Amino acid sequence: MRTGIVISYNGFIGSGIIKDPNNQKIRFRQPQLFNALNRFDVVEYEIELTDAGLMAVDVKAVKNLEGTHLNLTDVVH
Repeated sequence: MRTGIVISYNGFIGSGIIKDPNNQKIRFRQPQLFNALNRFDVVEYEIELTDAGLMAVDVKAVKNLEGTHLNLTDVVH
């Protein structure tokens, strides 16, 4: 599994862009995530090569010890 930060997310259609530690931007589309993520959430995912290029699949939010989504703003503070 890879780890990255959600830098763009449209909760209505469940798609967005993840930035990985190498500053690579990777698109994802998972309609079942409807409003499940927020910008700057830390996520884990797999990479898959599609006709449209590299896509992140199986995107899951990383949770902190309290069970809520780990967000970059939490890490910085």
